[in-house]
Amino acid sequence: GTITAERLRIRMGAHETTSAPLSGRLAFDGSNVSLQALTVPLPEGHIVVEGRVNRALDDLRFALTLAGSLDYEALAAWTPPPVPVSGAGAFEGTFEGPLGGYELRANFTAPGLRIGRAAGLPLTGTIAVTPPRAHVETFTVTAPRTAASPREGVITGQFTYEFGRGASELVARFRDLDLDVALAANDQEPTTFAAWQRGDVTLRRASPQAPMQLTAAGTSTFLTRADRVAVDGTWQATLAEERWFVRHDHRLLDTTRAYGTMAWPAADDPARSVLSGPLTLDITDVGPMIRAARREI
Repeated sequence: GTITAERLRIRMGAHETTSAPLSGRLAFDGSNVSLQALTVPLPEGHIVVEGRVNRALDDLRFALTLAGSLDYEALAAWTPPPVPVSGAGAFEGTFEGPLGGYELRANFTAPGLRIGRAAGLPLTGTIAVTPPRAHVETFTVTAPRTAASPREGVITGQFTYEFGRGASELVARFRDLDLDVALAANDQEPTTFAAWQRGDVTLRRASPQAPMQLTAAGTSTFLTRADRVAVDGTWQATLAEERWFVRHDHRLLDTTRAYGTMAWPAADDPARSVLSGPLTLDITDVGPMIRAARREI
């Protein structure tokens, strides 16, 4: 027969969502429930459910397939990221096991995700959701080639979110990432410098209210771009107690080495913040430095 329902309420840990009216087909044989084209419209996406709920009266177990669309901005509210995330996507997967021990496994995609100020970033990944946690086993974000950025940037990693206390951890690696794209994804404006970035980053948060902790390290390699200063070198970054600490050692303009440490409040934009820490410049020819400074005036 046909099934209709006013709404479905889903709760995982402290998070809850409610659907619009459901529709689909249902058959009950006295023990098992078969579902066909059950459509569940949620703020996070539209889900189409097929399959069976076995032994519905005494030992309920799910054996379902799921597919549908995703709204990443609404979905991100369940595991709040450090920067805004939005975009449309799709998924397909399975929902299996008993009510208290289920596992949802799905592959997900997005043709053009927006992360911070960076847009048009394709995403693919695999997620496993169980009662205690959501674990993105692998994800890949791609920064497409452009005329100004002729390499394809790639970010890969894993993400875990604990439903009970809201703890989260992200571990990622990146390569051939344009510094402009990296800054935009961190919701920051471009700088005077141009470089390809390669490295790794770990972000942790003990709860949704706790300050984020970050450790990262990487290398910069020259990226030639008009009206920019190409840089090459290494860097390490830490975010702790709501302050950024960066140690760096870079060459620029073929005649200058800049190295030292910087620190500034995490709430501030570094381009407009007062930076503290020692900086050393070794200059073998001041001409290129003067010409670069004049371009900025």
